[in-house]
Amino acid sequence: MTGRRIRITQDAALSGALAADTLLPTPVGMTALSDIAPGATVFGAEGDQVPVLRVSEIHERPCFQVEFSTGDRIVADAEQEWYTETRDPSRASIGPRRRTTAELAELPTASLAVRVAPAAHIATKRLPVAPYLLGAWLAIGTETSASVALRGARREVIRQLRAQGVGIFASTSDDLHWLGLSGDQPRRNGHLGNQLAQLGVVAERHLPMTYLRAGDDQRRELLAGLLESSAEVSDGGEVVLRALNPALGAGVHQLLASLGYRPWLRYRSPEETAVGFVTSERAFADEALHHQHQRRRRLFPDVRPRRLVVAVHPVAARPVRRIQVGAEDGILLVGPAFVPMPGAATRSTVVDALKPVSGRPLLPPRVTAAGRTTTR
Repeated sequence: MTGRRIRITQDAALSGALAADTLLPTPVGMTALSDIAPGATVFGAEGDQVPVLRVSEIHERPCFQVEFSTGDRIVADAEQEWYTETRDPSRASIGPRRRTTAELAELPTASLAVRVAPAAHIATKRLPVAPYLLGAWLAIGTETSASVALRGARREVIRQLRAQGVGIFASTSDDLHWLGLSGDQPRRNGHLGNQLAQLGVVAERHLPMTYLRAGDDQRRELLAGLLESSAEVSDGGEVVLRALNPALGAGVHQLLASLGYRPWLRYRSPEETAVGFVTSERAFADEALHHQHQRRRRLFPDVRPRRLVVAVHPVAARPVRRIQVGAEDGILLVGPAFVPMPGAATRSTVVDALKPVSGRPLLPPRVTAAGRTTTR
């Protein structure tokens, strides 16, 4: 599609609003829209960090809840715009279109989808425990007053940890491998145990926000530790982590979304969740798991991941707020699933977005969120 950029007199009013309690990913964590102020930083369509220019007062309006095939839900007013495209492969050449929530509610939802955002770009941080080690321990670790260990560790995990300088002390009577850092003694809780306790992950296993907002490669290492320790491949080719407590499951879901994947989160019981995703990338360093994944996976490299819209229905009126960001396309990422959505726009911004220049798509193409193991 070609066109020319035009601009008309700017209207000071903003259009489109999200529920005020909507969570927005920021470089330091998740922040409710009601707590966002101009000058704050959020994520744009390409995973870059963009400033918040304006927010409206909070006021109450009738709303709709939009539900996706992954289970994610977003509440917005009738004027909020969405970038949607057809889910029909035969019409894949038709680019994304802006539609309001009210328009979505009148269309057959089975025909609509929203693209998955690429990985969020965040600077590398200094972390107390190596990301891969933390991921492995959260997946299969044990901790007592006397030791830190992994139970049933796969050979690839042991190899990776040893390559990173972690001391591994194998048990001769069971499937435990005791872990230690420099200066730790076998079967004794030393530096590593203290660091895990200070992170708060011993009392309740979860992904600390410091790690969820670590650098791109650090987050991939964290995911690799989790996947290579306990992930399985479903019959349909999904990579699945099971038997996670709700806090850890929610963290893994957000971690995957921040890396450009399309995760789902399911609550098996009040104490147990499962998280899964589909990818054409290499998910396992272990050769047996890698080949199993390659045989079963159904997503091909040239298929762009999308979230299908499965339901749009009205909900009770509630507090909403408008937000405008300083990105050329006006898009920001919304919710723990990092869903790309147009922010509230002035009239001139809407005209710019509807008149792309030199074939530039309305939504930037997805950037592959290649993980650490993809080069193996």
